[in-house]
Amino acid sequence: MASIRSAGASLLLALCALTAGCASFHKPLSAEDSSRIKAARVTVVVPQETFQFTAIGTQLTAALGGGLIPALIDASVQKSRQAEMRAQVQPVLDKLLDVDFREEALVALKRPDLTLPFALAGTEVVSIMPGKSDHDAQLASLPPEQALMRLTMQYSIDPESRVLTTRTYANVWQPGQNEKSYAGSLVYQGLCESLEPDSVRTQMRDAMAQTLRLAALDIAHPADQGQRARGKHDFRGTHPVKLEGEVLASDQGRVAMRTSDGAVFWLLK
Repeated sequence: MASIRSAGASLLLALCALTAGCASFHKPLSAEDSSRIKAARVTVVVPQETFQFTAIGTQLTAALGGGLIPALIDASVQKSRQAEMRAQVQPVLDKLLDVDFREEALVALKRPDLTLPFALAGTEVVSIMPGKSDHDAQLASLPPEQALMRLTMQYSIDPESRVLTTRTYANVWQPGQNEKSYAGSLVYQGLCESLEPDSVRTQMRDAMAQTLRLAALDIAHPADQGQRARGKHDFRGTHPVKLEGEVLASDQGRVAMRTSDGAVFWLLK
């Protein structure tokens, strides 16, 4: 694993799919809580400063049942791929180093066609997760009919396919309640026209807007009761993964789909 730190922006560049090895935690919003919440203050956390990338190993060790020689081959191939990856992504990093994607989140939150799970009582975009004392103070300041919604976004670009992937952890809290009222994992994929900063910025705005739409769909349709169509679609990247789940929405060459573990995806068809 190699890391490059910058104060300018945050980008997770990975050739492995974000779904691999990432467990989803899904807690639907109950009908009672949904009727109680009239509006929400939305905080979007777009972490800054860390650039990471990794290459996919051969998995030869596992395929051959272990042993020193396969492990050494895996390690050698992995090292070679890491070096190749560094050479490949460095031009991308140089171009995107000073881009602050918090600005794109702010632009997206002002879109007139934004689909939201609740009426907006206020918005903010930050680069650092609020501490417990700040979180408690925010929650205590809310009237009973409002809620606090936090979206924590991670993002990656596959330099080969130019696919932007964001994974967002969404949580909702209500005043006077210790437990989260809602928790969801929202994954977006979109195709950048190029890896130039302006193109990536445009796609990030769409990612933020569609992530809020995914939250709205997930909250509006809390459980699969066998009444919605099911589908199979590719999670794109250097090594595509076929995902299957219930289709929540479909338009403009894309599909919103929730898998069996509760993660909701906005995928290219």
